[in-house]
Amino acid sequence: MKNTLRDNLEQICHEFTEAYECLLGSDTIGTCYLIGHCLSEGFKRAGYKALEETGTVIYKDGLGKNVIYGKQLVKGRLIGYFHTWCKVQFGEKEIIIDPSYKYNKMSYKHYGFKPNKRIPDFIITEHNDCWLYRFIQDNSLTSQSKQWLTRIPSELIEELIQKVQDSVEKWIGCPNILLFD
Repeated sequence: MKNTLRDNLEQICHEFTEAYECLLGSDTIGTCYLIGHCLSEGFKRAGYKALEETGTVIYKDGLGKNVIYGKQLVKGRLIGYFHTWCKVQFGEKEIIIDPSYKYNKMSYKHYGFKPNKRIPDFIITEHNDCWLYRFIQDNSLTSQSKQWLTRIPSELIEELIQKVQDSVEKWIGCPNILLFD
């Protein structure tokens, strides 16, 4: 992945989280379903092939132990029943974009452990699996994500999606060939 693309994706995440916090406040723990949805829809509207994926994510905490959002597939501490993120295609590469770790680590204090300082606030990666985190898509968990999404006012969702689209067009531009599902 080119550094410029990574830098631009980080800028998009930064602008999105600023707008997100302005609308919802900074205490936005447990809203990955909203973040993943808005990012994927914003990228789609800008002309990219994007997916809102739901499943399990496993993070390493500050001591190297597993923190699990989703199905407990490994030994560790289960603190959430699903996780949602965005996956965008750039040419031949599929990139996971997940700025929700910034908010997930805020909840760690409540559960009595420290976040891993090596995991950035905005996870941007071509790899579903590395030693710090693992993303595992599981369509059986999608309905939970969608159920929570129905509790959010549609105007708020629309405003956040528009923010993503505007940021994508500003920092990356539209692809040469528009990609649709």
